[in-house]
Amino acid sequence: KIADRLRKSGESERFYEETGKAIWGYLSHKLNIEISGLSKEVIREELEKRGMAEGLQSELIRILEDSEFSRFAPTHEKSDVNTLYNSAARVIRNLENHLK
Repeated sequence: KIADRLRKSGESERFYEETGKAIWGYLSHKLNIEISGLSKEVIREELEKRGMAEGLQSELIRILEDSEFSRFAPTHEKSDVNTLYNSAARVIRNLENHLK
């Protein structure tokens, strides 16, 4: 919700930060692993153990990388906030359906 509000208000820097933070927090909760114990490799391993499709795993990692990269990249190299938001929402919905 916070990322969506930031996206709509044009606060792209904070949007990228909040998007990454929200996804890491969501994964920590769903995978029952402290955020400090999460890494992209750990996420992949856990999702693979749970039978998550490789494509969804790759999309999730891409979104995490895009949100991190876009926070610090020059303006012309940033991911579009609407595209990133929609991709993140879609991946979270898919994860939610799979990780029930």
